[in-house]
Amino acid sequence: MKNRKAAAVLGITAGILLAGCGQQTKDAQWKANENSVYVSRDGQVQSALVYSSEQFNELYNAEELKAFAEQAVAEYNAGPEQQDGATTVKVGDSADGSETEKSPVTLTSCKLENRTGYLVFDYAEPEDYLEFARFSGDNTSTITELTVTASGDAAEAGVLSGVSLMKPNGREAGTEEVLKSVDYQIVSVEGAGTICTQGRIAYISSGGEVSLKDDFTAVTGEGSHVIIFK
Repeated sequence: MKNRKAAAVLGITAGILLAGCGQQTKDAQWKANENSVYVSRDGQVQSALVYSSEQFNELYNAEELKAFAEQAVAEYNAGPEQQDGATTVKVGDSADGSETEKSPVTLTSCKLENRTGYLVFDYAEPEDYLEFARFSGDNTSTITELTVTASGDAAEAGVLSGVSLMKPNGREAGTEEVLKSVDYQIVSVEGAGTICTQGRIAYISSGGEVSLKDDFTAVTGEGSHVIIFK
């Protein structure tokens, strides 16, 4: 990172808070108050970076925190891979009929409360989450792979090939129900982190280090994991 203060904000290990992602009756209400990745029903990915300073305002004030984060986002979006528009995603039409585009990374929220800073980023693609984490030196998780696949595309993509599933109650489950439905999102993760989902988690992969904090929050250890929500 060119800016040393930005590196200090984004690259230092963030303090993990104990609160879960929060939830409503049907959908999760992501509070973004812990280091986590959020996956929506339409397959969009966001992440929260939470950093607690040992001393009051040791590194920044609220304005500086936002400026550092915005600089990191701007530098990433202006990188070689983005200059030719290769990763820019079209997200619909504007009011005048022209196509609108989504930047690889967007800072959607930034606040500082006492000694804790909260940053929320939105990504055009799951790969941008991984690349931006590497770019900014974010080591709040060890996730090295992240894909989101609609269940209707799962068979062709092969994301459930050889995967053993279980329900939240620990009972073993087959992949047939998932593959014959178009209502699920399949999150494939390599590495340790916290994954929050918009819908209630219906299945997780068995035989690995993945546990449920609540109906909408999975915590993965090292290795490969699958989290399926509806």
